[in-house]
Amino acid sequence: MNDKNNKKTDKIGRMTEIVEIQKTPKLSIYAFKKGDDFFEKIKGFLLELGFRDVSGNLGNYVGDDLIIPNPKDMVDVRKQLRDDQYFIVFTFGLEKIYMIAVSQDDRQQEISDKLFKYFPVMKPDPKGDL
Repeated sequence: MNDKNNKKTDKIGRMTEIVEIQKTPKLSIYAFKKGDDFFEKIKGFLLELGFRDVSGNLGNYVGDDLIIPNPKDMVDVRKQLRDDQYFIVFTFGLEKIYMIAVSQDDRQQEISDKLFKYFPVMKPDPKGDL
């Protein structure tokens, strides 16, 4: 049964989860399965890292109004943020969102620790499907 209010089964209403992680001392790549809560959660993560005006960097201004799109409507879109410590790129694909985080120093564990507060890591499917 696919109840539209059930976030675990509804493709559009599901929660964002991390499905893949690759790390080096100065670079991390995370793949997220798209969910409606992505922007809400990523904003908290970025603010915790020290970024400001996060919404303005992730959304688009139409006149004076800031529009934060639904992640499911974003395909082949890239957004990037930079400060003194980090360079972060988000690439929105059809079903996944990729985040590449580059740091001046070895700060990748700090990035992971803060990211895991907001996003669960998806448990592997015994069948190998994501």
